Amino acid sequence: MASDLINAIVLLAKCQHSSEEFGIRCEEQDNHWMADWAFAISGHAAARERFADNQLTGMLIMEINYPGCPHCFATSIVLCPCGRITCHKPQADSAWCPWCFRDLIEIGAWTATTEFKAGIDW
Repeated sequence: MASDLINAIVLLAKCQHSSEEFGIRCEEQDNHWMADWAFAISGHAAARERFADNQLTGMLIMEINYPGCPHCFATSIVLCPCGRITCHKPQADSAWCPWCFRDLIEIGAWTATTEFKAGIDW
């Protein structure tokens, strides 16, 4: 049955602390997306799977059991104005984008957004 199909995608992100890539699995539920899993992935494997091309539109909620970044265990994410995702520890005094190296606090990247696109290599 078509109604039993799960609509899930993987967004590509980078760890703010190690600059290593990781995937964030997001599943569509009712009128929002739920991030429920994260896993380390090599740049080569991410390119092969074309994770950088994935997009979602709508509200993204981190599931209560979301394990966080597999490299630093941060359970929050930030969408940089460059359009890429990075992990973030809310208690941190600084934040920067490992994709474009912008200071995320200076540019006010903390505003909510409804459209996520994870990184295309520059």
